[in-house]
Amino acid sequence: GSFWTNQSSEIKDLKPNEEPIPYPINNCIYSGYVSVALIPIHSGNDIIGLLQLNDKRSNMFEMDLIEFFEDIGNTIGIAYKRMLQGKMISESEENYRLIAEYATDVIWVLDIETQTFRYVSPSIEHLIGFTDKEFIKRSLSQIFTTESLKFIQQEFPSRIKRMLDGDAKIYTDEIKVVHKDGRIIITEIHHQLITNPYTGRIEGTGVMRDITERKKVQDKLLTLTKALEQSPVA
Repeated sequence: GSFWTNQSSEIKDLKPNEEPIPYPINNCIYSGYVSVALIPIHSGNDIIGLLQLNDKRSNMFEMDLIEFFEDIGNTIGIAYKRMLQGKMISESEENYRLIAEYATDVIWVLDIETQTFRYVSPSIEHLIGFTDKEFIKRSLSQIFTTESLKFIQQEFPSRIKRMLDGDAKIYTDEIKVVHKDGRIIITEIHHQLITNPYTGRIEGTGVMRDITERKKVQDKLLTLTKALEQSPVA
């Protein structure tokens, strides 16, 4: 809490063994300040600073004035806490931005209502040839193959309903996307449906990676396995 006195000489006249030597208020008293107030600046449960008010005249502080300065201290504490939170958010956003921009997998956010991508990481260019800015401007029918778009349109309504009922499941799907040069890229998508806490809108957010070569190897192995199983030779 706050400390103040309008007659600091009363403290100065304490016996030597009673005098609060460790406290900086002594410097004020011995410098001739009669009215002295020390008001802590609170930020949550922490004291982050101190308002110190000194006057060489006596009787300069009343309860109303002390409460006024306490309010100022609280305001400074709130502003300081918000500044720290803003700094932490900024640093957090910077970390996520670096992760998103330099990850080989594609990180994306899809607005379910408008069926447009709200965000996609720059690594999308390595996947399908379009820059992130070009990709965001494209419609779902331009991004996905007809088969994959049909799958998405069939599955998402029931998934949204389950999400609204409290299901936080993470889905894994194989989705085919169209490369800028016309090639079909097979991707594996891990995603989750969420409600954006700031906008209240339903969004899909997830990670996409190219598994085209993996699928080719799997298909080749499957063909070889079938051939072996059907072979009459032991």
